[in-house]
Amino acid sequence: MGLGVDAAIYSPDETMIATSAANPEKEVIKIWDAKTGSLITALKHRSGVTRLAWTGRMIISKSLDGSIGMWNTTTWQQITVLTEHDIRVHAIAISPNGYILASAMQDTTLRLWNLENGRPIGSPLQHVDVDGKWVSCLSFSADGNLLTTGCFDNNAYSWDISEIVREPRLNELPLNPNDGDRSLPYDDHAGDATRRPGQQLKNGHQVFPVFDDDSPNHPHSSGRRITSTPSTSPPQASSASTPQTSAASPPPTSSARPPPHAPRPTFLGHISSQFQRTHTNASSLRPAPSSTLVYNDDDAPLCSICSALDIRAILHDGVPKEHSLPLGLLTDILSKQDQCALCRLIAFVIRRTGYLDKNPRSKIAWITCGLYAEPAGSINAYECKDLGIPDSVLPVRKDLCHRLRVDIFLPHLDIQLLEEDAFKVGRTKELHGRRVTQTVDIDLLKSWIHICENEHGEKCETTWWRNPGEVLPKSIRIIDVARMAIIPAPRSCRYVALSYLWGGTGEEYRTTKANLKQRSRKGGLNMSVLPPTIRDTIQVVRQLGERYLWIDALCIVQDDHKDKKKQIGAMERVYGFATFTIFAAGGTSVHDPLPGVRPGTRDPKQQIAKVQGLHLAVPLILPKEAVMRSAWYTRGWTYQELMLSRRRIFFTTHHMYFECMKDVFAEDVVAEPINFPWNSHPVGYKGMDKFMPLGRGWSQREAQSAVQAERRLSWGAPATRYMVMVEEYTQRRLTLESDIVDAITALLNAMTNGYQWGGGNPRKAFRFGISVDDFERALVWQPVTNAPHERRVSADGNRAPWPSWSWTAWRGAVRYDGGDLLTEQGNSLDIQESLVAQWHIVDNDGKLVRMDVWHPIRVDKNDHWAIYLAPKGDLDARQLISEKAPLQPGTLVFRTSSARFNVAKADDITAAEANYAVYSILSDIPQTTTRIGRVFLPRSIHSPTSFEFIVLSRTMGRPGLFDEDILDEHRIWKRLGYHSCMFYVMAVQKIRDEERMERVGVGLIFDRAWVNSTTEQKVVFLG
Repeated sequence: MGLGVDAAIYSPDETMIATSAANPEKEVIKIWDAKTGSLITALKHRSGVTRLAWTGRMIISKSLDGSIGMWNTTTWQQITVLTEHDIRVHAIAISPNGYILASAMQDTTLRLWNLENGRPIGSPLQHVDVDGKWVSCLSFSADGNLLTTGCFDNNAYSWDISEIVREPRLNELPLNPNDGDRSLPYDDHAGDATRRPGQQLKNGHQVFPVFDDDSPNHPHSSGRRITSTPSTSPPQASSASTPQTSAASPPPTSSARPPPHAPRPTFLGHISSQFQRTHTNASSLRPAPSSTLVYNDDDAPLCSICSALDIRAILHDGVPKEHSLPLGLLTDILSKQDQCALCRLIAFVIRRTGYLDKNPRSKIAWITCGLYAEPAGSINAYECKDLGIPDSVLPVRKDLCHRLRVDIFLPHLDIQLLEEDAFKVGRTKELHGRRVTQTVDIDLLKSWIHICENEHGEKCETTWWRNPGEVLPKSIRIIDVARMAIIPAPRSCRYVALSYLWGGTGEEYRTTKANLKQRSRKGGLNMSVLPPTIRDTIQVVRQLGERYLWIDALCIVQDDHKDKKKQIGAMERVYGFATFTIFAAGGTSVHDPLPGVRPGTRDPKQQIAKVQGLHLAVPLILPKEAVMRSAWYTRGWTYQELMLSRRRIFFTTHHMYFECMKDVFAEDVVAEPINFPWNSHPVGYKGMDKFMPLGRGWSQREAQSAVQAERRLSWGAPATRYMVMVEEYTQRRLTLESDIVDAITALLNAMTNGYQWGGGNPRKAFRFGISVDDFERALVWQPVTNAPHERRVSADGNRAPWPSWSWTAWRGAVRYDGGDLLTEQGNSLDIQESLVAQWHIVDNDGKLVRMDVWHPIRVDKNDHWAIYLAPKGDLDARQLISEKAPLQPGTLVFRTSSARFNVAKADDITAAEANYAVYSILSDIPQTTTRIGRVFLPRSIHSPTSFEFIVLSRTMGRPGLFDEDILDEHRIWKRLGYHSCMFYVMAVQKIRDEERMERVGVGLIFDRAWVNSTTEQKVVFLG
């Protein structure tokens, strides 16, 4: 030690020794291997340590300054410091089961502490007539019911500790380490502790009365138990030296016993053996006669089936799904929900799925339900290893928090035990439920941010698409919530961003040229004119101790076109650089409050019932579901704000939750890592995810390596991510259709920079929202069946300037796995070979520019493929412009082959009435009306009719696309898996009064059928 040793203690399993010194030094408590004598670790303490106590899960230290410290014996981190002492502490002791800490102070008082939560139990215990003599030592009896203190007045005193736990939430703490099933009766006079008969030990020689096991006064005899007279005054110990008598209580009966408790674990790694000792086989999980269980008055009533369940044993031991306990018919559960608390919880969690609303009672009449319990999460063994936590202390999965689950065919039917009762089933609070109030807990939110910033490291601090050292542009403004002014963003400042719904245009709270100067002064941003969402956000930012906030309506000058364009072009940095983003996902406009910030602004409607002495709750709606049900989720601008934010705080109508690149935390479950890091937990991976573009859990180095690998893939993995993004974005709505590209520009800029598309230049990487790098794949989008067949219009009501070949030109959602729209068997159809040699586009200044398009090339040979030679030859821009001049910006110019075919609505595809339908492409070769392919067209198109088709690329085939009895009578293509036997084609028509063509639809044609048809090579002008 280097100094004298003042305290030493073995760990409960005798594998380690803790030592401490009274003289302060940098590391006061040292942990040693008991077998080898080697130093395991050293714990830093703020003062010299003179007393030590050790439970399985923690070390308790008493220091010279009188404070008591608590240390986690798994991570060796300090848990807390007990600070409710008025003066110095002289001695400490822990009850045999590790539940209760006793501390003796210099003023002759005692204090009892609940080691589950670090809070004091009841009032201090006062020695009487000790004349200021200190308490020098104290110790619990072997059964934990009694506490003995030794004072400098040469006396020892005895206290009946069982009395102090006679209060709600403490009355069921088992005191005897060998009697885990024993619980103490409820008493309205909580906190009283009195002296036991014959308590004072005069001069240290007088001993306790001796009881035989059969004595009626033995504390464990079936005939009597020690009681005391209730008192409303602070508990005291009498100094009388003569034995006193006490009235004996009636003998307890089996019907008066509460349900059994699980044994208290002394060390998390030993829980398994404790469980096995208490519940030796599955029979303990069988329904027990309800007549043996009598609960406190505030227990909710149960039906006969539910009262026969031993909920504690189920949560303690777990029940596999294959052995689920029968609950009876679903209809019976629904009929009993007003009389049975557990049936009510089960009915609620089933009803919340919407299944009962969609199905008549006759359909659910024979559905039966069961109940089982499984672990609510799993430990991340890899992170434990990185943290130096040995495998020997890691609990097995069955020893973790369990959740009740309803055995039926629907998902997410969980019921959780609240954290306050976790100890009753031998568990810590981790992964258990948490009560949610009408207002959010800002301190809890602070802890989530702290965990992320201090434990997640690079994964949440950086974004892979940002350049090292990059900062916000000088043009970015920010709100100083301390000065209430809009100022230029300080270089590398820490700030918060807001994502919310505007809910209209032209409102007075926004920043304009007229009010910018006023708002730039201290106090110039008037809170009274700001709508509730913004006012509440400013309040939250202040409560979190942050100073700077970015809100688009205030930080962008709304009537300055140049400023708006500049700011929109930097949105990927605004949201990507923000320390975190607050998402107002609880209202329909900026005029709604941020739920939970002020009283009365939310109602969690948490369903809680006390069943068999346990508080059970239905988990609140999953974070992702809560967001997806919000109006915020339907809006176009919010999509990129979500994708680009690395830390997110969602305020929904149900609850607040936090999501970062590594984890998800929610108000209603204790998912924060306390003893161990979690690999999975009840809300893990239940957030929005959608971190652009790789998802959660990547460090910058890992993400950049993955991106580089993807760029080398011949099938264009980065483009696939772009396509998923387009599919999700186009499902959302925009107030102004002209925002269709602006509202996703930040995301396109981030992908450009991250993948280095177009050399990092967004203007070269994207054209009208279409990716240039993998242009031929991006070109074959399909509208969803219920999308309106309508072009977007600009703010002035005219047709918007986006060309027909881009999805940005059309209203409604689109998809890229459109192959399954053409047949009843579906998967995505990838590009196997480019059939257009060069792609050109007319730029905004009217110049013809060649695009740098990636061209998939055939890497294998197949004698069965039809021989097709793509038309080649350079395009003379000057000649084209003079002949067709002036060409419109956005016009695609390319060489390909063209053919005309009849089309007719497909009679073998059953589709609901919608705006688009599948049409068969028909040819007279080799027979009349031979089906050679299919195309997806507006349903309004007359059938039959004919269209001109142009070739784009080669792709895979699948059954049903062409007439195989005629075109593949030997089933060659079926045996070859339809490999690369189809052409992607586009149905086109002339734009009125122009030479340009416009897109009508995209489809597939059998390659041999195309080659055998009458075709012509041409230069296409596609507008």
